[in-house]
Amino acid sequence: MDNIESFTAYEGAPIWRAIYEENCFLALDENIPVEFDTRDQELQCTESTLLYHLMSGLHTSINTHISANFHINDQSVKNVTYFMERIGGHPDRVRNLHFIYSAAVRAVSLLSAAMER
Repeated sequence: MDNIESFTAYEGAPIWRAIYEENCFLALDENIPVEFDTRDQELQCTESTLLYHLMSGLHTSINTHISANFHINDQSVKNVTYFMERIGGHPDRVRNLHFIYSAAVRAVSLLSAAMER
């Protein structure tokens, strides 16, 4: 909590583009964010599909925190416009956020069970 995710005006798109491209997710167009090309989803292995959903969920989680802690004139405000542009208007991203949350809960549950043994 000492260093919460927030809007810093840093343009992270090139980093996210590199992450998605290096993991073989397709850029549909240079002018829009990288998206998983669902037309080719049937050709992707299960691990690639799983990795995409996890990466997208992480990306969505970060953007959710940024929209909740948007700094303007040294004040933290909730930026609903940013949220709707990056997350709210994209049902697939919301599903991936739920997916990564459920994966995290499952991982903690498995770890807890293993520690009890």
